[in-house]
Amino acid sequence: CVDPTSAARAWTPFSAFRPICGAVMSQCCADVENGRLANFDRLLRDLDEPFEWAEGVEEPRAWDDFFKGSCIRISPMPYWKTRVGNMTIVMQKPLRKSDPDGPKRLIIVIGPYWRFWAFITLPLVLIIPGGICTLLPFHHPSVVVLYIINWLYTIVMLLLTSLTDPGILPRFRKRPQGGEDWVFNDQADTFRPMGAVYDGSCRVVIEGFDHTCPWTGTGIGKNNFRYFVNFVVSVQILLYFSIFVFIAGILKVGFSYSYF
Repeated sequence: CVDPTSAARAWTPFSAFRPICGAVMSQCCADVENGRLANFDRLLRDLDEPFEWAEGVEEPRAWDDFFKGSCIRISPMPYWKTRVGNMTIVMQKPLRKSDPDGPKRLIIVIGPYWRFWAFITLPLVLIIPGGICTLLPFHHPSVVVLYIINWLYTIVMLLLTSLTDPGILPRFRKRPQGGEDWVFNDQADTFRPMGAVYDGSCRVVIEGFDHTCPWTGTGIGKNNFRYFVNFVVSVQILLYFSIFVFIAGILKVGFSYSYF
C-alpha cells in the first residue's frame, strides 16, 4: 500500500489536518492488507473472464437532471480519469503486481454526492465545532479534552465512511463456482450474490448495500457500514455536546455562572 504519511502530505495543504488524513489513509490501507476483503479475493480467483467492474449499463436516470447545477447533483468528480459508474477512484492497487491491468482493489473512493459532502457536510463538521471551541477556555479541562476527542473522532469516521470502497463488485457474466444462489442483474449485466444490490445513484453493484447517503456522499455497503454507524453516533453526541458547551459558555461569559 502507499505510504499514508506521504499521501496525507500530498493531499492535505493544511498541516493541522495531516495527522487526521494520515490516520484515515492508514485505516483504508489496513483494511486492504489485513484480509478484510478476503471474500473479494476468492471471487476473483474464480473469474475466468476479462476483469471489469459491475457498473451500470443503463442510461442515467432522467430525474438526475432536476438537480443539475446544485450541490446534490449526482456525478463523478470532473477531470478525474479513473471512474467506476458514478464513483471516482482516487487510489487503487492491483491484486497481482505482475498484472497491473488485471483485478484491482479500491482503496480510496469518492461517491456521486461528493458536492454535498464537500460543501455541506464537511463544513458543518469542521466549522461549527471549530467556532464552539472558542468557548472551551471557559470550561473545565476535562470538558475540553472530551469535546476535542469527540470532534476529531467524528471527522475521522466521516472521512472513513466517505472515502472507503463501500463494496463495489466486479462483473461476473457467468455464475461463479459455488454461487448457486446468485441472481442476474440486467441493470449492470452481471451475476450478483444475495445482499448485493445495484445502486442507481452510484451506478455500481455494491455488496451488502444498505442505502445511499448524500451526507457522506457515497453508498453505504459492507466495507464502510461500521464507519457509518460510528459516524452517526459520534455526530449525535457532538451535536448535544456542542449545545452544552455553547450554552454553558455563554452563561459563564455573560452571567458569571459556572457549573463546576
